[in-house]
Amino acid sequence: MKSIKFLAAASAIALAMPAQAATLYTEGDTGMLGSPGAYGFNAAAGAGAGTLSFNLDGYRSLDGVNCCTDTFLLTVNGSSVLSLAYSLGGPGTNTIFLNTNSATITGGAFGGTFDGGQLQISLPVALLAGNNSFDFSYSGSDQGLGDEGWGISRLVLSGNAPATNGAVPEPATWAMMIAGFGLVSMAMRRKQNVSVRYA
Repeated sequence: MKSIKFLAAASAIALAMPAQAATLYTEGDTGMLGSPGAYGFNAAAGAGAGTLSFNLDGYRSLDGVNCCTDTFLLTVNGSSVLSLAYSLGGPGTNTIFLNTNSATITGGAFGGTFDGGQLQISLPVALLAGNNSFDFSYSGSDQGLGDEGWGISRLVLSGNAPATNGAVPEPATWAMMIAGFGLVSMAMRRKQNVSVRYA
């Protein structure tokens, strides 16, 4: 009976353990990109919750909302999840148009006009099993790289690692295997302890 209780407790603990988050993709620094412009990447993942964090870099006089609004858009697997216009060295006001995943946004302009700026952004993302697409873009008036630009730096995507042949089993799989071996062992031991009486 003690063996059964021990196996049940061990299985419950293993089932309660979360799967380990893996770093699925990193990007150091894209450098300055033109506005309008786009950047994107694909990453393989296991299904489940993930986290995307990155710096949105503004070069020179990237505008907020004004006559020449520069609008940032992030799409994950074809769905728009974040859209904003921030003054990162340019004139205009800061506005968030869309924030469906409750992204955390900190930072801003470094100083005055033409000093640039940076936003630190982190948000939860729902990852699909297999390939996932991430697209970053800016739209607005093309004022040239001599006037303004944008880029992505310190990008990290984390989540469940994609399933591969020979992968290490998840904690829940280990728990079921341990419980199964324990039950087989108990059944074999019980069979050996049966005594036969002859009349």
